[in-house]
Amino acid sequence: MNRLRFLKDILFCILLMMMNIVACSLKAPGITFTQTQTASERQMVGEDKEIEKDGWLISSIKSSSSGSDLWERDVTRGDIADRNHLILLKKLAYLTPEVKELKLQGVVGESFDGSVKRIKNASLPKEYSEPRIKELLDRVNKTRKEVIAIQVSLEADRSKEEVEKTMKEYYFNSVEYGEFYEASSNKWERKEAK
Repeated sequence: MNRLRFLKDILFCILLMMMNIVACSLKAPGITFTQTQTASERQMVGEDKEIEKDGWLISSIKSSSSGSDLWERDVTRGDIADRNHLILLKKLAYLTPEVKELKLQGVVGESFDGSVKRIKNASLPKEYSEPRIKELLDRVNKTRKEVIAIQVSLEADRSKEEVEKTMKEYYFNSVEYGEFYEASSNKWERKEAK
């Protein structure tokens, strides 16, 4: 009887090991979380008319990179100025890829005054309209001003003018090769490789 019980236990263990081997060989596909909008997300907010071929939406707006629920939870530690600062920086990070693409296309450029401006007479990509460009630039520039204001309040050892100048220079110097910037008043140039 003990021998039969022993064989059953061994058989059970072998069965469990085989199930583990089968379970371990099945791997779920990798999921990558990014700070940029997917084609599906852009379509949901009305920026894209068509979804990319074979595109899949596997998240919800609430939990996606454009939703702030998780980010809000991340920044609950610290005081209100720090939370607001972090949320504004994340907002800029979220908008940056779209602005960068428009800078590369010559539609917008980085200005001396720390803002992104529309380049006059530049043709728009078919997926953009003037109101959409204006809305994007207003959002980016307003957020940048709010970031600068918070930065001024955080740096008590420097004057407001110094901090503002440093931040505006930071934005202007962030222009990468191929992007447009204001070389002189209303004169736009593409940054070339050295």
